[in-house]
Amino acid sequence: MSGPNLHLLRRWLSAALVVLVLGAVMITPTSYGALTLQERVPVPLQAESEYSKLTADDGAAGDGFGNAGAISSDTIIVGAVRDDDNGENSGSAYIYVRGGSAWTQQAKLTADDGAAGDGFGSRVAISGDTAVANGDSNDTKGSAYVFVRTGITWTQQAKLTASDGAALDAF
Repeated sequence: MSGPNLHLLRRWLSAALVVLVLGAVMITPTSYGALTLQERVPVPLQAESEYSKLTADDGAAGDGFGNAGAISSDTIIVGAVRDDDNGENSGSAYIYVRGGSAWTQQAKLTADDGAAGDGFGSRVAISGDTAVANGDSNDTKGSAYVFVRTGITWTQQAKLTASDGAALDAF
């Protein structure tokens, strides 16, 4: 495909239950982006695949939802690098949890010091109750933000930067 219908896809795999996460970052210039989950019980059970579609509760055209993602057990983190909550293209990350066969949005993460152009959520990672999202342009050197879940609440615990960081490092 090409032109305005170009699909930018990203893929992530989970080892527990095989979950293929496909992120459609931009389908058309006015699209919000979405994730499609294909779940399959590992061999030898060979159950039928199930599909789920994740979207941001507050999604807006051009947010870049699905530009990055990671999964840990029944929790997924999804980047939206061009979200505008803290200024144009400040970025955000969304947390989804699975209850039974349904995925629901649990939280929206933004940097406490987020600002326009940060690109927060351009890369994300998750393990258990800890999630990390970076901001490529934050302070022009880049940084990574650590969030911890207590119950259903996610709280920023730290901002990590390189001690020898220089402009455009994209840490």
